[in-house]
Amino acid sequence: MAGTLDGKVAIVTGAGRGMGRVMTLGLLDAGACVAGAEIDGLSIEETQNLAEDRGAGDRFLGIGADITWDESAPKILRATTERFGRLDILVKMPASTPSWSGELTGRLENCGKQRRKSFAVSSRST
Repeated sequence: MAGTLDGKVAIVTGAGRGMGRVMTLGLLDAGACVAGAEIDGLSIEETQNLAEDRGAGDRFLGIGADITWDESAPKILRATTERFGRLDILVKMPASTPSWSGELTGRLENCGKQRRKSFAVSSRST
């Protein structure tokens, strides 16, 4: 049975975890080719392994990129079009949130820093 997105190509930013990974795997399950961009190399490797487990490893391209850098967008687009020949879908899912495991001590001092990072990720990836 053909997928509803067969032949379509997507870029998903933040593809290594959370909703970005969920969107990536959903697009793959629907038949799309997906270029997943992620700052964390280990997370994007895990997404690659999940794509391979689904039989979609050949339709997934993991790209290490920090979307807060100006040169990342052209890098991601270039890698995507070189591999898949086109772009049809763009899913912006990056998030920069603090880890809430461990002790609360020290987190309050980092709140402003984390807020600035979250704003940079959200605004630069638009």
